Amino acid sequence: MNPGIGLYHAVALTNSCKSFRQPLNNYIWYRQPRTYIGGNINLPVGRSEQTAYHFWYYTLKLNWPMGTALTKAQTDLGFPVGTFGLRGYNGVF
Repeated sequence: MNPGIGLYHAVALTNSCKSFRQPLNNYIWYRQPRTYIGGNINLPVGRSEQTAYHFWYYTLKLNWPMGTALTKAQTDLGFPVGTFGLRGYNGVF
């Protein structure tokens, strides 16, 4: 592992408005995470944090694939699929 890379093989979820858009998306991807998830829209405070919580619950506690967990977490809180983007590996954590 190269300590200068920082996110090498990590699963990174940025619960931030438009953080999945360029240029930030490419900058984070350059750091070589295994999976990167970020917001595609101006995320409302409160529900977006709950979406992240649901994602991690489904992924870490229930062993769901990350793509499935993200879809379910978004719809649980009334967000359309695509509110958060996922890049990279989307299988089981």
